[in-house]
Amino acid sequence: ITREPLSSMEAFGDKATRVNATKVSVEGIREVVQKVWEAVKGILAKIKDWLVNFYKSIFDAQVKLQKRAEGILEKAKTLSGTPAEAQVEGSFIKDLAKDGGFDKAYAISSVAGLKPYAADVRDFGEGSKKFADSLKASALIADKEAFDSWGGTELFAGQQLPTQVKKWFGLVDDNENVWLALGKADVGSSIVAVKAPAKSLKGADAFKATSKMEVRIVPQSNKEVGKDTKAPTLNASEIAALCQDVIDGMKAFEGVKAAVNKAVLGLEVTMKEADVAGKQLKDEDKEAANRSKLVAGAVRGYGKAVSGISIQALRHATMVGRAGLAYAEKSMAAHKAAGKKEEAKA
Repeated sequence: ITREPLSSMEAFGDKATRVNATKVSVEGIREVVQKVWEAVKGILAKIKDWLVNFYKSIFDAQVKLQKRAEGILEKAKTLSGTPAEAQVEGSFIKDLAKDGGFDKAYAISSVAGLKPYAADVRDFGEGSKKFADSLKASALIADKEAFDSWGGTELFAGQQLPTQVKKWFGLVDDNENVWLALGKADVGSSIVAVKAPAKSLKGADAFKATSKMEVRIVPQSNKEVGKDTKAPTLNASEIAALCQDVIDGMKAFEGVKAAVNKAVLGLEVTMKEADVAGKQLKDEDKEAANRSKLVAGAVRGYGKAVSGISIQALRHATMVGRAGLAYAEKSMAAHKAAGKKEEAKA
């Protein structure tokens, strides 16, 4: 990409050359700002397209999980007696493990946590819309006072991640940023974490911090299962309850899609605001041009964070749902085996 070079200080000599030099310099500033926003719009357009395709695939998977859970639930109603095996095994053990082992009660509570987990992710999506609304590009770029008082990073309030979790995954806090846990639900032993500013920031510092956001789904425990390669067989009522929790969790995630769509729409409004701001940018206002670039960086960073959190959270919830149903199916098979043994004796 080539563009007209900015004039040097020597060009500002007599009045005539000063006029021409200023025109070239201003064209350079406006061109840079325009290219910055065009690049950001391109990134957000790709994020939106990717989200649409991702949501289609993930929600198709969740619909299948829900139907699968409904099928197992119906079969669970016919179970009775004692299972043939007191323990079952499968890959679900690692997915639902906690602190190096497998605990049946914790595994059941993890699947039960799908519904409140969906609420946490939905709330994040709603908060994202508020954040996007706060990025009124035309006002922030044109109004220095509004720009300097902006503190959108305050929306990322959360609790500090446990020290041990940060050690496991090499998540390092520093003087400027800390890793925070968003939401309260402990689903499948993992949570949504975001690297956010360590203190309340305003203006340029807040925009810079937003442009550097990081998001992770991190386990709150050691996922290595150690000696536990088998899990206690679920009884009929536990199988039924677990299936119902998967059904309720998958239904709850339908609201997540709508919330994140609102956030994406909010960013689209910001893009339109940016176009307005570019047209209103005064030729000599270099400060406004700098503000524009900082706002663009924040929009880009936050757009990636919104997509990252929603995608990782949905993937994680689907994994937990699948693991829970695998546990139920393995237990169901143990009960059926017991029934066949009884029939053989008869």
